[in-house]
Amino acid sequence: MAKIFSTEKLALNGDQVRIESSEAGAFEITDGSNVLISRSTIESDISSLNDQDSANKSTLDSSIASLSTLEASDVTNLENDVDSLNTQDVSDKSTLDSSIASLSTLEASDVTALDGDVSSLHTQDVSDKSTLDSSIASLSTLEASDVTNLENDVDSLNTQDVSDKSTLDSSIASLSTLEASDVTALDGDVSSLHTQDSTNKSSIESDIASLSTLVSTNDVYAVQEDVSEGAISVTIDYSSVGFASAPAVVGSLTSYVADDPIIGVQLSGDPSTSSAVFMFSDEIPSTGYKIDVLASV
Repeated sequence: MAKIFSTEKLALNGDQVRIESSEAGAFEITDGSNVLISRSTIESDISSLNDQDSANKSTLDSSIASLSTLEASDVTNLENDVDSLNTQDVSDKSTLDSSIASLSTLEASDVTALDGDVSSLHTQDVSDKSTLDSSIASLSTLEASDVTNLENDVDSLNTQDVSDKSTLDSSIASLSTLEASDVTALDGDVSSLHTQDSTNKSSIESDIASLSTLVSTNDVYAVQEDVSEGAISVTIDYSSVGFASAPAVVGSLTSYVADDPIIGVQLSGDPSTSSAVFMFSDEIPSTGYKIDVLASV
């Protein structure tokens, strides 16, 4: 027989695992410092599982009740839908029957109308054929008449061609005679034009020589310059022209702004070979003024 012994603590493997019992029915298994499992933890887990199971059962009961209610409502809706579809099917069948009856009636009337159209087209074809035969007969008669008229036109054209050829020969003869006299007249005109050209060339050369002399003795310088706002005088520089003596200088003041007043301008002193000074009767009131200057010797 096995020996039974009693103790409150049992240490195993150098106290790595310890079993303790503090009272009847109570026990703990520890690793020396931490409780690995005990009766109290097992009872607590069982109680928690019971509570969770009760909550889940309550939720399940509620879901089943909702599904039962929903199922009854869906059955009612489904029955209503079936009744509606049956009613619609009866209505559609009635409409289809009516349409088939209408088509049958329409088919009979269409056949009658088609027979009438075929008969009418046949009558029209006979009429058109008669008209065509008449037109062909008229064309045949017209063709014979046209051939006669065409032959007469050809004879007339041949006669006209002979007459035109005779007239053309006469015109060519006249042109040949006229050409000889025109050549003589043209020679005379060419000789006269040559004499006139020589005279005109001499006159032009004389005029060019006179203009060249005039240009060589008269140097003219023209310039337009802006006048600054507020200015009372302006100096015009023409030194680039290279006048050998002081030129005669004239200036005019113009504004390109419609509302600007008229301001007098006057040459100040004698101009030099390189510049001239112009004075204004008043200060220049805007930027729209320009002065035009001519200088010549």
